[in-house]
Amino acid sequence: MPWTARRIAELLVIALIIEYLLLPQLAGTHHWLTLLAGANWWWAAAGLGAELASLLAFSLATRVLLPRDGSRLGLWRLWRIDLAGIAVSHAVPGGAAAGTALGYRLLRRSGVDTGAATFAKLAQGAVSALVLQALLLSSVLIAIPLHGSSPLYVTACLAGLGVLAAVVVLTALVLRAEATLARFVGALAGRLPRLTRDMGDRLVHRVAKDIRSVAGRPRLFAASTGWSAANWLLDAVALWCSIKAFGHVLGYDGLLVPFCLANTAAWIPLTPSGLGIVEGVIVPTLVGFSTPRGIALLGTTTWRLINFWLPIPLGGVAYLSLARTSSVAVTPQQDP
Repeated sequence: MPWTARRIAELLVIALIIEYLLLPQLAGTHHWLTLLAGANWWWAAAGLGAELASLLAFSLATRVLLPRDGSRLGLWRLWRIDLAGIAVSHAVPGGAAAGTALGYRLLRRSGVDTGAATFAKLAQGAVSALVLQALLLSSVLIAIPLHGSSPLYVTACLAGLGVLAAVVVLTALVLRAEATLARFVGALAGRLPRLTRDMGDRLVHRVAKDIRSVAGRPRLFAASTGWSAANWLLDAVALWCSIKAFGHVLGYDGLLVPFCLANTAAWIPLTPSGLGIVEGVIVPTLVGFSTPRGIALLGTTTWRLINFWLPIPLGGVAYLSLARTSSVAVTPQQDP
């Protein structure tokens, strides 16, 4: 096994030990065993089903942004591509970029041209981030009258507004200063290995074309937004089921405020997909919404087993299945 892969495997094993052997001890050994003995694992199974449906919705959110022509991928292939990308993002620190890059590469190998693949991955990520912040704001607006304000709410809302502002500014740059941005990206691409100035220039023009296409087809944007919302909400349902398995029921604000805060914190590129950061945010926030601490700990670890750890082996199998099918070797289309 290469050194890098071995190191990643060692870190993941250590994280597993911490998350599933040490953290539950904080609830007290006797109390922890009592909760486990009384758990309703059918609810955990329902959470697993919700998580798998969430992953499918993620792929559907990407698929609606791909060209509607002969090169459009089947949902089964796209789901495996996304699973492979998610697995990578869960395995390395700051893995979102690596996962997106792998997804882009697999799209290209499946016949999607450079501009369409880039736009689909970037647009899906931007829409997903905006939907998450919209869910956070809606839950915070409900939570403040019921539970009072918190500095954490203010920080999260400011982060969400920052994400929104960044997306708006980047979109405006692409549309309002297309030629200038194309020259800048072209010059930057010309300094990078295996890229040329012309490739960067064409990429900006293609993305601008696709943005205008989406702007002229509001149903396309609505479909991507709807599937992104389904992706997040089904993931939140998986968390709800994981908590319910130990006998506690979360309300709308008690579910979505911790869920959205934790997933916003996961953007901090220190650990793979916020491993440790998500747990550090979500457990005390659940406790703040009257979830017993032991249930918050065990429910969160159950959810992270479904949400974080399960996609890693699934994505590995998906990648191998793509590599072994002849259609993955389709010659990519020529870029326009």
